[in-house]
Amino acid sequence: MTAIFLLPGGASADSPGAWSWPLDQPSVEARFAPPADRYGAGHRGIDLSADVGDSVRAVAAGRVAFAGDVGGVPVITIDHGGERSTYQPVRARVRAGDAVVAREVIGTLLGAHSHCPRTCLHLGRRAGEDYRDPLELLAQARFVLVDPHGPPPIPPTGSGGALHRPVGGPITSPFGLRVHPVTGVREPHDGTDFGVACGTPVHAAGSGLVTARASGGPADYA
Repeated sequence: MTAIFLLPGGASADSPGAWSWPLDQPSVEARFAPPADRYGAGHRGIDLSADVGDSVRAVAAGRVAFAGDVGGVPVITIDHGGERSTYQPVRARVRAGDAVVAREVIGTLLGAHSHCPRTCLHLGRRAGEDYRDPLELLAQARFVLVDPHGPPPIPPTGSGGALHRPVGGPITSPFGLRVHPVTGVREPHDGTDFGVACGTPVHAAGSGLVTARASGGPADYA
């Protein structure tokens, strides 16, 4: 007997223009907030939590249009034919004019010049002079068949999903079959647990309407 689960997946081959994640273990720290005008305040991309020295990968095939400093910040820009991706702060392993393929390592993340509270990669997406949300191309999903008596399904490295991460931190218990931490019974886990400190701000995973709120112990929602 098998069960069908919907798991987050990387950019699929049959999704035209889809991007893959630029980090091996992505976690969205800050989302896209476009400025009202070209020079207005806003967040012109997304921030992904990472560690200094992490490999940064090309989100899609293209050609390096720029690799250098902008206002003292090391930046890489890749032209994908109609749109461009930007990465900062990154020590480049590529040069302007180099052709790259999706998931190719283009540099390493730096700790200096980061505008995040902790180290992060700022990923941008531009079409001409317009800034666009990278998550529109990163968020994909796929169905998988899971053996109820086999190992629990674990999202693949570098995956995204139709919803955004509500917090950073590692996944401590993935969606799927598992041994319940309280009852000890093997049963479906209908959510995903993240390991973060108490008091960490929790962001909405997507737009919507609050329909209920409740409180209870961890066992009530495990």
